[in-house]
Amino acid sequence: SPTSTTTYSVTGTNSGGCTGTASVTVSVGSSLTVTATASPATICTGGSSTLTASGATSYQWNTGETTASITVSPTSTTTYSVTGTNSSGCSGTASVTVTVGSSLAVTATASPSSICAGGSSTLTATGATTYQWNTGESTASITVSPASTTTYSVTGTNSSGCSGAASVTVTVGNGLNVTATASPSTICSGSSSTITASGATNYSWSTGETTASITVSPTQQTTYTVTGNNGGSCSGSASVTISVNPTPTVTATASPATICPGASSTLTANGANIYQWNTQQTGQTITVSPSATTTYFVAGYNGFNCRGIGQVTVTVDASACSRTSSTAQQMQASGNGEQVHPDDPYAIAVYPNPSKGISYIKNAPKDGVVEVYNEIGQRIVEGTIQNDNGSSEIDLTQHIKGVYFVRISQSGKPVYQSRVVKIE
Repeated sequence: SPTSTTTYSVTGTNSGGCTGTASVTVSVGSSLTVTATASPATICTGGSSTLTASGATSYQWNTGETTASITVSPTSTTTYSVTGTNSSGCSGTASVTVTVGSSLAVTATASPSSICAGGSSTLTATGATTYQWNTGESTASITVSPASTTTYSVTGTNSSGCSGAASVTVTVGNGLNVTATASPSTICSGSSSTITASGATNYSWSTGETTASITVSPTQQTTYTVTGNNGGSCSGSASVTISVNPTPTVTATASPATICPGASSTLTANGANIYQWNTQQTGQTITVSPSATTTYFVAGYNGFNCRGIGQVTVTVDASACSRTSSTAQQMQASGNGEQVHPDDPYAIAVYPNPSKGISYIKNAPKDGVVEVYNEIGQRIVEGTIQNDNGSSEIDLTQHIKGVYFVRISQSGKPVYQSRVVKIE
């Protein structure tokens, strides 16, 4: 049992006294160098690896197997050991680890995920090293143009042989669902409405505008159309109608239009259903007594609640009052002021006189100006002869009883003046 290589010698002698010598060497070697490898060293769950030992003559694995190569399928990372022995009884030990990984998390996306017929989408897979699509393509990204909604699948594999699968659906539609709304949908002429489209990325209106919202002011009922698209082949259209109601033309008159200080005038509005004056009064007719020349405004509303504005000016003229008083004094001084030829059937006349408020004019010149003054010289009636026969009417029913003075002039020159008495 030498500890190192040793040569032993022996001398032999026979019965005749003869001798002979021989020698033998016993070699002493070190422990064996045994190695073990795994192919592959990393597997996925459910996979297998081949373990191979070398450096000895016979082997003993910790799995109980005794061949140089064995196949293992661990469910988790495992270290295997092997002892190798040679013909001299020398032995050595080695170990090898097989790493077990989980399956790959492969993902697939579509951009865009919804297309119109004839459009295309790009499918992209991630999470692996190599890919295999069910279309037969093997790149990470592919382009598809399905005619109908289709689901695509891809299998990805990494360098360790681990694999995973994913799927993605591309939806094919007929077109975008574009909508259009108007606020308000009914307007008064001269007003505006805001129209807003939704359901797309880009818009084109029948007006030529390209924003999602536009402002319009139609003069009559009008239908507006918008076409929207998503930047690709998908598009859709929508329409919206704006109804237009008429705005009333409101007018206002003053009777009389010129007054003396302290006097009043009757304002009358026309052209609408409901009236609101800037004096805070309501109604078609109001009475005002301005101390200075004033312009009055009235808002009139029709049955559609559309509004029109009218205005009228009442002039306050103190000098006109002095002239009126002078005229009244002259008429008072001349008695009843009857014309020179009262018996002439073609002469101008005012009748009946006295009256209960309604008197008539005859034979006055057409377009002659009729003025009526009260006893203090205020002009309370002013009008024009419209009839070819020179007839007209004087209405004092809204005034108190008393004496009034009538004056008819033509081209600025008096042609008739008289007193009229209202008896009740």
